[in-house]
Amino acid sequence: MSEDQLGVMPMCDDENSEGSWESDADDEVEAGEKTQCLFSGDVFPSSAAALEHDKTHFGFDLGKYISQVGMDEYEVIRCINYIRTSVSQSRDPRSELAGAVSTPEKPWRDDKYLIPVLPDDAMLFHEFGSSVDLPQASSSRERETPAASQGTQEAHRLRQELAQMRHENAELRAALQDACLASLPPEAAQYVQDSMGSGMAGLDVNDNTNGQSVGAPGAPSGPPAKQLPLSIRVPPGQSRRQRSEKVEKADEAYFDSYGYFDIHRTMLGDKVRTEAYQRALEGNPSLMRGARVLDVGCGTGILSMFAARGGASQIAAVEGSERMAEAAQSIIEENQLSSSQGGPISVVSGRVEELQALPMQQVDVIVSEWMGYGLFFECMLDSVLHVRDRFLKPGGAVLPDRATMYIAGAGPGALDLEFWRDVYGFSYRPVQAQLLRDGLKTAHVTPVSADDIVTAACELQSFDLTSMTPQDAEFNAHFTLQAPASATGAAPQEVHAIVLWFDTEFSPRFCKEQSVVLTTSPHAPQTHWYQTVLQLRQPLAAQHSAGAQQPGQAILQGRISCARGGEHRCLDISLECVGLDSKGQSIGEPQTQLYSIAMS
Repeated sequence: MSEDQLGVMPMCDDENSEGSWESDADDEVEAGEKTQCLFSGDVFPSSAAALEHDKTHFGFDLGKYISQVGMDEYEVIRCINYIRTSVSQSRDPRSELAGAVSTPEKPWRDDKYLIPVLPDDAMLFHEFGSSVDLPQASSSRERETPAASQGTQEAHRLRQELAQMRHENAELRAALQDACLASLPPEAAQYVQDSMGSGMAGLDVNDNTNGQSVGAPGAPSGPPAKQLPLSIRVPPGQSRRQRSEKVEKADEAYFDSYGYFDIHRTMLGDKVRTEAYQRALEGNPSLMRGARVLDVGCGTGILSMFAARGGASQIAAVEGSERMAEAAQSIIEENQLSSSQGGPISVVSGRVEELQALPMQQVDVIVSEWMGYGLFFECMLDSVLHVRDRFLKPGGAVLPDRATMYIAGAGPGALDLEFWRDVYGFSYRPVQAQLLRDGLKTAHVTPVSADDIVTAACELQSFDLTSMTPQDAEFNAHFTLQAPASATGAAPQEVHAIVLWFDTEFSPRFCKEQSVVLTTSPHAPQTHWYQTVLQLRQPLAAQHSAGAQQPGQAILQGRISCARGGEHRCLDISLECVGLDSKGQSIGEPQTQLYSIAMS
């Protein structure tokens, strides 16, 4: 059978294909797992959609081909993996597939093609329906050689194991949903449940592992393919437009929370935070003089007014809360800085993603105080990156332009539970016990004293705001925590919690006259962000036989994974860690825990 008879079309660059599900935002999304098509890297919401794309754009109808060749279910698995292997090696397998229709020698007969090329490949589980009558596997085994029969038996075993793993994964997803829902306020929890319908929250993560591997025995090794909930999938029968309406309601509640002055009083009263922005905006005339500035999430307008005082010629102050935008307009007019008064500042009420235009076509500087607890809580960074790609001139500045997350081990004082041991002579241990249980699923945002930090700090992950994407905020990173130099000769201290904090930098790249570092370290004056505390299930301590801990010796190793729940603006953090003795051997079982920072 020729390629023409098979209906095979030349391989094509499918970048402009209209079959991409991402471009059809208003269509109903059918049930199924996201699936990569056979002949390109395009991903579709189901295996059926991917197969239809292969048929339409690459001229290959897998269902029809299965019938023509007379495959059993294991040959289907081999064929799919053979095609994926060939495409991954930049080979077009369709000529060989066409030739295999009329010859007993099939290019996919090797048992190596029983091993999936893609993890969790939904194509391997596609039900082809009555139009494709797959022969029974038993009849196939009668035709196979003993070696091939052993291979199909192994494939059957692998399929059973994979089915069991998928079942266990579904149970874990359900438990994770329950934990996340329990941490949300009733309105947000109802919204999430409505969004999911009868479906299940997806458990996907981008593995942007930049840290070094952990090599000590017993330490967590390579990152798993699936760990954290990044987003809630569209349930069967629910359009993406319907889901966006629910997201809209959640976002309205979010922006409304910034429509009151209490939260702005807290931020303005944070001198570390506010004065860092003031120094950057007023202390760098080479950057600010005559600049066109976009202030994302202007709040009361303080950053815009700093920019005006720093010499900016035109400033667009964008605020998503209508109530606060009106307040900002009044404050700016009070200070004679409004564009209606001949000043540089124009207040724009609305969300930056919905802006049709700004008072200026391009901007020279974007400034925003987008950081949340644990750096990424609230997901406001997405808005900054959106306007960066849309309005910032080539080579323009983003302030701050760098962000770095840090990690350290802390003693029991970081959990702030001693208060409950003795309250005016009464024991409140039941409260202490409840808080300990809650701490195993919720990341606590609380001030941590430098005295409670018992390891040296370790840089976890860094970000360049001029080039990063929203996906970069979802990452895995390994860490090694070492005993501080001051621990020479001292007994190792127990680590009861992992503490996270961040720095943001107005670096010399843009702030040449006066660079600024805004730190939320426990070793510096506290900010309104405090620190993020991850309570361990059991305290970990470095044991040693020599009676002394050597400076710089590792006492904890592990991995942190962070992911942002876009619909309800929560931050999910996964922690894996293990304690080490003086020889680098693991102590006990590694601990694994999932935490969430949710809106309250």
